[in-house]
Amino acid sequence: MTNKSIIAIFVIVFLGISLIVTIPILILSSGLSNYGMIDESLTYKYAPNNSSPIINLNINAEVGDIEIKFVNPPVDNLAMIEVNIEIVGKNVAGKSYLDYFIVEWENTSTSPTFRMELKSDVDQLEVLSLIKNVTIVVNLRADIIYDITATVIRGNVDLIVPFGVSCNNMEINISTKGNILFDVTNCFLEGNITGITNEGNIELKAHNVEYTRNSIWTLITELGDITVDIIQYKDLGANITGNATIFTEGNLYLYYKDNKPSVGARFILLTKIWGVLDSFGDNTIGFERSYLSQGRGNVYTSYDFPASNCYILSLESPDSYHGGASSD
Repeated sequence: MTNKSIIAIFVIVFLGISLIVTIPILILSSGLSNYGMIDESLTYKYAPNNSSPIINLNINAEVGDIEIKFVNPPVDNLAMIEVNIEIVGKNVAGKSYLDYFIVEWENTSTSPTFRMELKSDVDQLEVLSLIKNVTIVVNLRADIIYDITATVIRGNVDLIVPFGVSCNNMEINISTKGNILFDVTNCFLEGNITGITNEGNIELKAHNVEYTRNSIWTLITELGDITVDIIQYKDLGANITGNATIFTEGNLYLYYKDNKPSVGARFILLTKIWGVLDSFGDNTIGFERSYLSQGRGNVYTSYDFPASNCYILSLESPDSYHGGASSD
């Protein structure tokens, strides 16, 4: 009788331990059965039989980081877009990127348009938590002139125009959150530069750019820093005007150098409230400082202003100004 009791207790203990071990395994296995990964690489090309002098390229992406760059010939296509999508998580098993995204490439006209957006029937918050990476790399042929427009809801955009390349208008608009970078160095610009983001930093690096016509710069962020970095050791060829505005919170950084009497500069640093820090004026050489009425800001004018061609920029920050300027 004692042996039967011991056996019964042993069976009960064994079954209990088995349940303790088995139930979590079953639950975990059930969860993992729907766990999956999507890793897609897509390529789209633009190679028309006849091209116009200026190609209007439009990139529209609901989510993703975009890099726009130029490549030298020989390449057959005028533009190539490479998309990398990585989605990982629950309920992803057995699905493709087409279950989450609508991707369209209109490449039959002189205004090629790439569009990538989330499908209307998916839970956007759930999908965003599953997305590990979406990158869109836009390769443009360096011997072609483009009007470039990139519209993004959520993501960063870098636009890089390298040595010797000509580009027309450049416009980037991010409606929620993302950073913007314009890097134009030793190139030729034939249009305007526009960068607008709701929450994010904007950086414009313009080193030794030559302009074929007057250019307007517009840089705007609600929350974030703006950095404008200008080096001009060449003749401008045109006048540059514009504004850099931070509405709610952020610092503005302005770095400027020129060594040519033919290039002048005037920077207007606006303030909406008293007490905005302006350390920019402590680091200026070759500039005269004046003051706007009622404490509305400071004006820095190079001693060679007005010159053959000039930078005239109006800047506004609710927090502070940093950087410095030098004009020989």
